[in-house]
Amino acid sequence: MNNEVKSRIIAGIALISVLSYLLWYAIRPHQLWWDEAVYVLMGKYLFSGGSFGLWEGARPLVMPLLLGAIWKAGFPVIITGKIAASLISLCIVAVVFLLAEEWFGKPQAILAALFLLTSWPFLFFGSTLMTEHLSMLFSLIAVWLFLKKRWFFAGFFLGMGFATRFTQVFIAASLGALALLAWHRKKASTKNLIAACVGLLLPLFPYLMVNALLYQNPLYPFFYQIEITQTTSWPYIEPFWFYAKEIILLTPLYLFALLGFGASFWKAKKEASKYRVIALITAVLFTAYSLIGHKEVRFATQLLPYLSILSAHGITIAYSTIQKRGAAKISFVVVIFIFWIPVADDILLVRGHQQDYSAYWEYIHEKGNITDGLWISNPLYMLEGEAKADRLMYYPRLDSERIETLTQEIPQAKTVFISLCDMPCPPNDFSCPAKKKGLLESLKESAKAIREIGEEPCRGYIIERQLALPHLDKIPYGK
Repeated sequence: MNNEVKSRIIAGIALISVLSYLLWYAIRPHQLWWDEAVYVLMGKYLFSGGSFGLWEGARPLVMPLLLGAIWKAGFPVIITGKIAASLISLCIVAVVFLLAEEWFGKPQAILAALFLLTSWPFLFFGSTLMTEHLSMLFSLIAVWLFLKKRWFFAGFFLGMGFATRFTQVFIAASLGALALLAWHRKKASTKNLIAACVGLLLPLFPYLMVNALLYQNPLYPFFYQIEITQTTSWPYIEPFWFYAKEIILLTPLYLFALLGFGASFWKAKKEASKYRVIALITAVLFTAYSLIGHKEVRFATQLLPYLSILSAHGITIAYSTIQKRGAAKISFVVVIFIFWIPVADDILLVRGHQQDYSAYWEYIHEKGNITDGLWISNPLYMLEGEAKADRLMYYPRLDSERIETLTQEIPQAKTVFISLCDMPCPPNDFSCPAKKKGLLESLKESAKAIREIGEEPCRGYIIERQLALPHLDKIPYGK
């Protein structure tokens, strides 16, 4: 059995193992993330003509369209979506292999793919119904096609990446700068740049036109997302070095990316040109994400494909330097083995606030459907059943001004799903906590029935309002 056959067998076993893990993680019972619920419900809203679900105007549309199509086709949207997300993650690994092979050759490509396959954040978020991995796949394909000088299709997939997740604009900026540099050096023609721009606009044009019709501004969701991030991301503010710390703690092997990054600049100009493409993209992504105040580990997964390629290159350089020294070589292999062991961090092992939402779902099923006057403080409350949210109490932000508006609009509410734990107040808004409690009391005062769910301090309420009946009929409902 030759080495190539052995390599293929090992790669096949690795792929099957990772796919098995991703599928197991996808189908095992666990609570969805907040954003996952939003995308599922936006998909229902799109494919029901606005009869069910909810709408957040600041979100890109590709993921809601995908999940909504699954729901409309009659498949179980959560399980089917997570299986699709797992397959998308494997496609990312395949594209990383192709990219690394383009830059460094097959041996380092295999290493890069294995590093990504065994990266704990990549595996943990590999089956989530969020935009990170799908947008990453589109952008990686765009980078690969850019290297192949397939200008139109590189632009098209770049547009798909941006339409899936707005932060892919950083990849667009990197490739745009490289394209202009190639044009300046006469390595790309004006026709090439036009083809890339046409490809970029092709998936974006319908989205921009819809925005222009709905909001009178084709870029409204993009700028609205920036505004919301500035006003609501305070619970997730972390220092500049957050991603560097978390990536190294979770996957120490990525320390070798520093060596791979440096190698792209100390090689001869002609030899290093292809290496500098990934170095530039990595530097732009890392700097941009580090400068954004709102930081979460799942956002760092955008860096992992490029770090995997650079790490594979760095390890290859280190190994080739000491390969003639027996003891050093053995020590090096041991260190790599230790560094390859993923470190499980508490931030990944705990999926936020674990809460039982079944009481809300049972209420929706009990009522048949709720399509008028529903207010919610959490999208997970209406994940099951057929309901439409008329007011998102948490959106676009939660502060004293927003609470005052909600209090004035109480007569419009017929059914309210609320827990004050879903509505944290900004730390510098000192009047917000009292106003938040006042909002809950005002809702109770005009209720005909209240179902209390769970225990303090995060007790939830299902409030049925009837202004003509100011008395309260408390019904204990679940723990």
